[in-house]
Amino acid sequence: MEGVDISNMVSDTNYFWCPLTLFIPEESGNTIERLTLEFSRFLSEFREWNFYYVLTNQFHTAELLQVFGPPGLIRYRRDEEIFVQNRYGRMLSGSIKLEIGRHESSSEIETGRLVLLPELKSVDSREAVNRALEDILGTPQEELPPEWVDAVEMPLVGELHDQISKREKTILGLHEEIKERTDQIASIEVFKKLTYSSGHELEDVFELCLNRCGGITKDAKYSDEEFILEYKGDIYLIECKGVGKSIARAHVVQLLGYLTKFEETEARTGKGILLGNAWKDIPLEERDRKNTVVFPDNVKSMAVSNDIALISAVSFFRAFCRFLAGELTGEAIMDRLTTSVGVVVFDDL
Repeated sequence: MEGVDISNMVSDTNYFWCPLTLFIPEESGNTIERLTLEFSRFLSEFREWNFYYVLTNQFHTAELLQVFGPPGLIRYRRDEEIFVQNRYGRMLSGSIKLEIGRHESSSEIETGRLVLLPELKSVDSREAVNRALEDILGTPQEELPPEWVDAVEMPLVGELHDQISKREKTILGLHEEIKERTDQIASIEVFKKLTYSSGHELEDVFELCLNRCGGITKDAKYSDEEFILEYKGDIYLIECKGVGKSIARAHVVQLLGYLTKFEETEARTGKGILLGNAWKDIPLEERDRKNTVVFPDNVKSMAVSNDIALISAVSFFRAFCRFLAGELTGEAIMDRLTTSVGVVVFDDL
């Protein structure tokens, strides 16, 4: 509406569901003019008002413009209908909807109606909602008890409330138990990453497994190895590879470079462990077959000649699952992977 001073008005936005900026001048009066039969049940109790609604030409919120675009590019046309007005023609109750479209296009988006209702001073809030629902649905609503009825005591009700309260506490306790067990499941299923991950995810989960089994892991120190394992007084350089094919000789060469740097720094030979999550994108039962070999012969021979242990991620995963189930000790797993050369086998443990 034009010609209205909005400098001292209260404003409100409905951007989260209907992004229009409304201004609400705080005035009062009792002159009411009905223009339509809209919300007749609700408005039949409307006797006096203490505010009215104004939608100026600057009704666009940032959210509306972000979704559809600026007015220069997008055409915004508002359609207002006044249900009740005061003597100056100001909206006491009514509806607003928008038609939104591009200037070069004839197609438009038409929003739903934003219905603006006044405060009913003679009716409590619950009855006011009831009346509005009757107008919207066209069906008489069940008569609601006045608020003071809540304080009227009835036999047996107190005991029933106590029973409900006890059951709610039981339900809350069960929800907490369920969450605790759900968290436990998540903490166990994280080890599935051994079978499908690569990069830092594979490194992190393998490091976690080694720590759980009794090893001590530390950050890389000698070169670009993933991390260092300390177990029973010895140091092992760890490399992890997750690939969509077989483990390559180049992966062993990379670890061998780290071992060379270790020898130069410590003046003694070191041992390397390469975890290979080969064919990581296919099911476990399809791996390490004729066409899905995990460690080819050239990889195995190079590992053996350089005192490097090769660990299949799937083989280690199955051994670690036995550890989680209490069927295999962490020490047995650590002893096997730190003392083996070439492909490490856990099946006989």
